[in-house]
Amino acid sequence: MTTFFHAPVSQAPSPWFSGAERPRSSQRLGTESSGSGVHSDVAMGRNTVWMLRIAALAAMVVSAYLGWVTATSGSVAGCGSNGVFDCSHVMTSRWSKVLGLPVSVPSLLLYTLVLTLLSVPRHVSKRVDGLRWPAITFAAFSAGLAAVWFIGLQLFSVEHLCPYCLAVHTCGLLLAAVMVVKRPAGQKMTYISAAAGMVAVGALVTTQLLTPPPEKFEIIEYNSPAVIPPSSSDADAIQQQTPELFEAPISQTQETESVTDLQLAVLSLISPAQYLTSQVTVPGEQKSASPEKPKASNKTELRTATILNDVQLDISKWPLIGSPDAEFVFVEMLDYTCPHCRQTHATVHAALKQYNKRIGVIVLPVPLNTACNPHVQTTAAIHNDACKLAHLAIAVWHLQPGKFDAFHHWLMTTPVNYPAAFAKASTLVGQDELKKELNTDIPAAYIAKNMKLYERARKGVIPKLLFPSSSIVGAVTTPERLIEIIKQQFPM
Repeated sequence: MTTFFHAPVSQAPSPWFSGAERPRSSQRLGTESSGSGVHSDVAMGRNTVWMLRIAALAAMVVSAYLGWVTATSGSVAGCGSNGVFDCSHVMTSRWSKVLGLPVSVPSLLLYTLVLTLLSVPRHVSKRVDGLRWPAITFAAFSAGLAAVWFIGLQLFSVEHLCPYCLAVHTCGLLLAAVMVVKRPAGQKMTYISAAAGMVAVGALVTTQLLTPPPEKFEIIEYNSPAVIPPSSSDADAIQQQTPELFEAPISQTQETESVTDLQLAVLSLISPAQYLTSQVTVPGEQKSASPEKPKASNKTELRTATILNDVQLDISKWPLIGSPDAEFVFVEMLDYTCPHCRQTHATVHAALKQYNKRIGVIVLPVPLNTACNPHVQTTAAIHNDACKLAHLAIAVWHLQPGKFDAFHHWLMTTPVNYPAAFAKASTLVGQDELKKELNTDIPAAYIAKNMKLYERARKGVIPKLLFPSSSIVGAVTTPERLIEIIKQQFPM
């Protein structure tokens, strides 16, 4: 029997094997088992990787900007018009936060992770290479699914759109789409990463649904009289020291003075000697030597509303909604172009209906526009018509106080611009009379007075609801909560 001896076969790969002829198990090992490294990067393509980097960078920058705007209570540049695109409305809705944090914060962290992993050089370590694409796939699916959730909320719940938010969501959808098509982590790891992303977004959605809507306001108690800043006029400083009436631009003294002048003119014609005598008043000698019987007064009883502990407003001299004979009156500072003010108006309107004629509200327009508000640094596009709408509202009230309530409600419930508001006001008080009133100094004088009170109420956020010893700053969205506060403020 002949024995054949075979030389050992080398285990090194044959140089005759090309990539196309390599066994399928070897190909699967390169894409599914490793999930990263050379084969995954080659499968993605250099241009695709750079596209993902740019998308992640863009989403990261926009998320950081939105987070900064939220933290500083600023306004989003170029966004906000009370129309479909209203970033302020979207970013202050109940869906804009999760666990008390703006959703832009986890978004920033997520896209920072993606950009970091996409920028890590290959072969740093086997562990990093093995986790890189599965982690990117997880983040991409999380971003894409979250984008679907938040876009749906903007369309069907908030009913406003934020272009900046949509830009971030578009980047998330792009990342997810690339992961579905390219599958750089391999088919099995893509499924696992996608499932993990679904769990993460499901937890986000569940948390938001179970979290009660947060209160958008704070209650400030005034344990001492409101302090006038040093920049205020001496007259205001004197007035602040004594808790007296905060005079409206149209005061009773002005009317009295005009009547007195007329009486003196008539007196000069009837009795010149007595007229000359009446012009000389010696301090301490104003009273007659013989006491006179008090004359009956035709003046109606002065009714005031107290705010900020020591400030009193004559109810008859300021714009009022509700009953002028109301038992309890508080003050609302607002801007007719402010979305939060509109939300609060709906709440106030519901409270007025419940209490019928027992409650009245003095309305003080505080436009968030540099043209008439010295406490505002910049004017957002949403507030372009704020000053003109405030002038219009005051003019309607001054001409026909009985029609102010209806006009005010119309302004606060209709997406308006100035031409539409002017047309509406003209139907209520007459166009000619309205134009004459707008050409007087009265609307501007009232707004200037409102600014004095706004300053004493610590400026800042509106709307503000001012009560005798406290104020509510920010939007009040539930009538029940406002009614609870009203009961605490007034002995009802």
